[in-house]
Amino acid sequence: FESASILTAGATAGFTHIYARDLLGGTIRLVSVDSARGGADNSRLTASVANSSAAVTALVGRYMGMGRLDLARHRAHLGLKVTAAYMLCCGAFFFLGRNLLVSLSSDDPNVIRDGGILLTFAAIYQLFDAMYIVYCGALRGASDTLAPAIATAVLVWSIMLGGGWLAAKYRPQ
Repeated sequence: FESASILTAGATAGFTHIYARDLLGGTIRLVSVDSARGGADNSRLTASVANSSAAVTALVGRYMGMGRLDLARHRAHLGLKVTAAYMLCCGAFFFLGRNLLVSLSSDDPNVIRDGGILLTFAAIYQLFDAMYIVYCGALRGASDTLAPAIATAVLVWSIMLGGGWLAAKYRPQ
């Protein structure tokens, strides 16, 4: 099965990414701070696709080294299909369980409502995150790290910073 090679090649590197990510606190956290109680509740959800990225990096590098660009391209796309299926399941879980997930951290109806809205956005984002992570892994395997760096810089500065500025200007409440 071709999917098995995506799931197994790079498992070691993937575990390394997961451990580094967890040690550095890179898990997705749903945090609510209830100022009336002065406390904080945490609920962690981990949606890591580091294994897929590492597997695609290894496979693309292997097939590029063999001069098989067709197989390298195919493995990158197959890696996206496998990862996208997983991330779409995570997105469905975030969306369908949004209120329940947030209610694990807080009983405040405002926090549950706002957290549900944020989890809806997170659910939509899952597919795009899968695309970014897998194709950056493919580019790393092809020894191209400049393109992902430029794309990340442009997107961070335009969408995150620009979006934050627009939100602060037009929706300050």
